[in-house]
Amino acid sequence: MKSAYIACSADIIFAAPRFNNHRPYLMAGVSPMINLSSKTSDYLKLKRQTFALEVGMEYDFYLPFFKLRPELKFVYALGNTLDTKHPQEIRDKNLLKYAQSASETKTKMVVFSFYFE
Repeated sequence: MKSAYIACSADIIFAAPRFNNHRPYLMAGVSPMINLSSKTSDYLKLKRQTFALEVGMEYDFYLPFFKLRPELKFVYALGNTLDTKHPQEIRDKNLLKYAQSASETKTKMVVFSFYFE
């Protein structure tokens, strides 16, 4: 299923001492997320809000004119993200078997991002 989320995370970053022009980091945190792509016409509908845990690693590269920080982060949602009340709202009985085919979903993401400072 395709989804689009807005997330605002609160992370704790554990930084190693800077060595030459490099510095590694480990991070962990929590993130409330809002689903932007759930529609009532879908077979399966995800809940509008969910809460996730994040774990990842970062690395600072101190370059002559800017600092580059690539980040690899793993995001795991807590709890069931499937809206279990949605099959009761479907009016088309032919779509009901598809809506009842799954009992739970878990949101899992791998996020790779770059920060420039």
